[in-house]
Amino acid sequence: MNVLSGVRLARHYVPRMVGRGWGRMIFISSDPAVLPPTEMVHYGLTSSPP
Repeated sequence: MNVLSGVRLARHYVPRMVGRGWGRMIFISSDPAVLPPTEMVHYGLTSSPP
């Protein structure tokens, strides 16, 4: 997911969570998926978008 998708999701769901008084948004990212080190080429190939 790119940054703008995360922002759009947050703008959509956060007001509802605030209204309920509860909620969590957790964004998880991985640097090796974008810039895989040479010893993790297999990971970069399987996790990168087409």
